[in-house]
Amino acid sequence: MSLPRAIVGAIKYPALSIFDFRPTKYHNSADKAWFGNYLLAFVADYCPEHRFTDKFYLRLSNCFGHIAHYSKAGFIGEYFTSAEDKHRFLKDTMRHPCFGDPNWTFSDVERAVIVRLQRADVLPIYAHLAGQETEQQERAHLAQLAAKYGCGSTAGPGVATPHTQTGIRSTPCPINGDLFAAWPGLPIGITRSALRPSRPTITSSRRFPWNYAPSIPARSNPTLTLSTLLLTTPSLETVSWPPL
Repeated sequence: MSLPRAIVGAIKYPALSIFDFRPTKYHNSADKAWFGNYLLAFVADYCPEHRFTDKFYLRLSNCFGHIAHYSKAGFIGEYFTSAEDKHRFLKDTMRHPCFGDPNWTFSDVERAVIVRLQRADVLPIYAHLAGQETEQQERAHLAQLAAKYGCGSTAGPGVATPHTQTGIRSTPCPINGDLFAAWPGLPIGITRSALRPSRPTITSSRRFPWNYAPSIPARSNPTLTLSTLLLTTPSLETVSWPPL
């Protein structure tokens, strides 16, 4: 992956000058200018690992709040192993508040680098590249799962679609709401719904249907007794269940 040439030029040029920075007790203005230009070139080249030298690591690990990363390998593993990691590195760099006095720290270099990256509008480019890498990884994983379970792939353009293996019948993936329509292992044309048993018909020797409400003569304080129920119920030998 690489950045557009226009963005690369906006990040690198014009180069930071030694006159833009104040010397400290242990570092002169040339040291500050070198670090700022090297960091900008590193970001413009999309943070390649081969350019993450020991000298650059020692200075970067003491700037932008990265003091907790105490080993070069740990720094690389944290920020430069994937496009998403590089995007996070750039976000952490650009959000740093730049504490300290330029006479004692590299805070003036940090401010100059952040201003240059903001003007180049490089953060959306890094986010786009991270999204592309994530999509490619997810589509590749989807193709592997489709090949493993014998389903048609929806990997999209540019990704290989798994084919049916020799001697193995592939069952198409159900779509929409028909998730249980296809049942792997059934003969072609037979669905799972076809094997569901129909509702059984239950016969009863009771003399009244379940949904029958007997009519009781109006009287004061009516009481439903067994004799009243039998007398007011039509004679039925069998009743089918469930009611039609």
